Amino acid sequence: MRWFFVIVVTLALKASEHYTKVEPLERYTIKSSVSGKIVWSDLEAEGQIVNKEIIKIDSKIDQKELENAIKTRQITKESLELAEEILPLLKENFKRQKYYYQRLSKTVSTSQNQKDLTFSSMVSSKNQYISTKDKILSLQRQISDIDFKIEMLRDRISKKSINLKNLYLYRLFVKKGDYATPAKPLALVDDLSRAKLTIFLSKEELENIDKKSIYIQGKKTNLKFSKIWKEADEKFISSYKAEIILEPKYRFSTLVKVEVK
Repeated sequence: MRWFFVIVVTLALKASEHYTKVEPLERYTIKSSVSGKIVWSDLEAEGQIVNKEIIKIDSKIDQKELENAIKTRQITKESLELAEEILPLLKENFKRQKYYYQRLSKTVSTSQNQKDLTFSSMVSSKNQYISTKDKILSLQRQISDIDFKIEMLRDRISKKSINLKNLYLYRLFVKKGDYATPAKPLALVDDLSRAKLTIFLSKEELENIDKKSIYIQGKKTNLKFSKIWKEADEKFISSYKAEIILEPKYRFSTLVKVEVK
């Protein structure tokens, strides 16, 4: 009975040991959201932490469209400013023509022909005013549409330049001369600012987990689990996935021993 007890204790201790690989905090697959020919790809940057452009997709046509859109907006804006400047004058003219017609229409001594001419002038001034007001609304809509087009072009152009900021470029999937399409993988990058350990805990280890300590390579740490899945893992059906986030103290991709006790 004594030997049986020793064996059980030994097995329990072993069950709390986990060996896992030190992984980057996150791994991203950068995919293209636009179409175009790859005009530049920095293959030499693979295996480095990068703070620069790594891929350039052809954007010449987009640049020309953007320039034309900006010029068109400026011309349309000038037309709008002229129309807005003349509108108050046309409104005032219409008011005067209307007043003049109303005054003449009540005058007995004024001929019918004169009254008709005055009425025509009033209608003409009103039409000019309404037409200019409608033109202003149309120009405003045009400028709004052009602004939307400019934003779309700028967004498209920005997406044709793939830049990394303090990320590790693990692999480039494209080179100069390739053609990018939406959803096509362009690069695989890692966030090495912190590291991640993933282990699978048993039900027994989950009991009073908040009161237990995490040991790495045999040394007690102040670390806590950043995430513990509430459902058993699909692959390890009797275990629960758990993650530990830590500073990149250990070399990435190396195996470390993790204990929970």
